[in-house]
Amino acid sequence: MEYVVPIIVALLGLGGTIAGLIFGYRKWIQERRSEQSKTFRADQQAAYKQLWKRAEQLNVDGRIAEIPDEELMLAVSRSKGWR
Repeated sequence: MEYVVPIIVALLGLGGTIAGLIFGYRKWIQERRSEQSKTFRADQQAAYKQLWKRAEQLNVDGRIAEIPDEELMLAVSRSKGWR
């Protein structure tokens, strides 16, 4: 029975080490995903702002003068603003 205590202590140490490794790995993965998503979100936001500016410009141009349907379709489908 005297050999049981060192084995239990060693197993507790091993369990703590494994738990620490798992926790550290999960944290590393989370930070890595966070860094990747930052650039994605920045690119997504820039694209949204560009799209919004184009939509506003089409709206203004449509209020100033009538835009023929064909030209409007081309402007929207090409994702290039009116002009």
